[in-house]
Amino acid sequence: MTHLGDQLASAEAARAALQVENQELRDEIARLKNLPPRPPFKPSGMDKVTEREVRKSGGPRRRRGPKRDKDRVTREEVLSVNVPSGSRFKGYRTILVRDLSICQRRCKIRPRGGVKSGQAAVTG
Repeated sequence: MTHLGDQLASAEAARAALQVENQELRDEIARLKNLPPRPPFKPSGMDKVTEREVRKSGGPRRRRGPKRDKDRVTREEVLSVNVPSGSRFKGYRTILVRDLSICQRRCKIRPRGGVKSGQAAVTG
C-alpha cells in the first residue's frame, strides 16, 4: 500500500510541476504576441454563498403559497346550457375568471367639524 501511495504522491508532484511550466509557456507566448496579461485569479462565488448561509441569522425564508382568489369572489353567475338529449351528467365544473373593470366614480367630500364664519376650509 505504501508503494502505491508513494507513486501517487510523485505523480501529483510531477503533474503540478508540468502545470506550472505549461502556464509559464502560455504567459510567454501571450507576451510575444503582445496580448494583454492574464487577469488576476479570483475565487469563485461558491465560497461566498456557503459562508452567507452559515452567517445568515433570522427566520426561515417565507415561501409563496397558492393564490387565495377563491376567497375574494365578488360576483357569481350561473349559466344555463342547452344539453343534448342522451347526455350524462358528470358534475359541475367551477371556473374562476379574473376581470378588470375601470369605472368612474363621483365622490362628494365635506370637511369634518364646524368652520367659523369668515374662514376658508381646505380639505384634501
